[in-house]
Amino acid sequence: MMDLTKEDGVLEWVKCLFPTDTVQSVTPLQGGSANFIWRVIIHAPIQVQLPFGLSNQHQPCNSSKPMSFTQTVSVIVKHAEGFVASNPSMKLYQSRIQDEVAAMTFASDKTISLLNPCPVLGQDHSLHATYTVKCPRILHFDDINSVFILQDAGLYSMNLKAFMSSYPSATVKADSNVPIDPIYTHFSPTSTQFHEAVGSGLGKFIARLHNTGRSLTQPELHKFINQPALALSNEILYARFETVLNSLGIASDLVTDGIDAVKWASKILLDGDAYQHASLCMGDFWPGNIIVDISSNHEPNSSDSHLQSEHVAIGLSIVDWELARVGPTPMDLGQFLAEAYSIHIYRCPVPVLVLSFQKAYLATLESRVFGCEDVKLCLIHMGVHLIVWGTCTGWFDAKDVTESRRLAMLGLGLVANAWNSNWKAIKESEFGELLNPFCTAAAQ
Repeated sequence: MMDLTKEDGVLEWVKCLFPTDTVQSVTPLQGGSANFIWRVIIHAPIQVQLPFGLSNQHQPCNSSKPMSFTQTVSVIVKHAEGFVASNPSMKLYQSRIQDEVAAMTFASDKTISLLNPCPVLGQDHSLHATYTVKCPRILHFDDINSVFILQDAGLYSMNLKAFMSSYPSATVKADSNVPIDPIYTHFSPTSTQFHEAVGSGLGKFIARLHNTGRSLTQPELHKFINQPALALSNEILYARFETVLNSLGIASDLVTDGIDAVKWASKILLDGDAYQHASLCMGDFWPGNIIVDISSNHEPNSSDSHLQSEHVAIGLSIVDWELARVGPTPMDLGQFLAEAYSIHIYRCPVPVLVLSFQKAYLATLESRVFGCEDVKLCLIHMGVHLIVWGTCTGWFDAKDVTESRRLAMLGLGLVANAWNSNWKAIKESEFGELLNPFCTAAAQ
């Protein structure tokens, strides 16, 4: 039997699907710790038809013979076991991969994914960049072996957190699986156009996911109910709230409000589809699961006059959907905002990204389903995430207890103010106007 936790086993499995002599390499990827993830490079003569509709730009081969052409494509192979890949002693339900395939198949549809390039214009209305935001397409699923093949986001792609950490302007350099493509040196994470594209694109995408989920019939939506994901999300966040505060020696009058807020939010999370505006949620919407691919693009035949020139094309791919579930949508937003704010204070200022995300989300909602209770839940989730995860995931030196306490107090203040619907206090806090779009929506 093939061992899909090892390179040889993955190679054997892939060769059952592709012509044997076309599989060039199988390389393990860094990233998530729960699963085994590999990049597979396929190199084949143009006349060889590849499965799953795969194709790529034709590239000339170096040969003394008359020029021939080959096609080179890369795909991602993802395999789940009944344990955490980085810690085999920790058991984890293997059926999560079925939930992931179902959610990704749904989210890759054009009703949710932004497949057509969206322009980012300057003040003079000239084109600065375009962006797409998509859930990569599942190409093949082997449910017996709990493994699937996925579209690759790009050979030179990296996750958003790594991208924002990979330049001299960032405080910490991040590891990447591959060398940085030269195009990245001309479009840095400090670019306002990049911030606008990422914020607007992600806000639109997650709103379209929530919109489309709400448009489903109850039987259709029921297919995405994922109680294990709800329980796991609660266990790794809300259940750790008091423990983290105690470990940091946080003693504040705000703790009581924080505990009450967390009990309320935890119940809403575990109740799942009982939430008033419940829908399909991504479940783990953070920069580590947002893959950035930047290239120079030229679209002379585009029907959009804005795209009649060479420009930077930003591709965003949303991956790792195994925690997708039917539940309270504000938690998708709170998790992303917590991580985006961490980028803002620990990497480089991104006010445009944070504000564009909120504005695009609100503008894309099809009906008024984001009121005071939704904002309250979103910002409580954001604050708890800053406390539980922001203090231990590499934004700053883990030994810096002073900074851990400072961030925890900032998160606790946000939790308490959101719990008491004190939007004015949030605006007057360190967050300033960064959360203004959502706070304004709550006050209306």
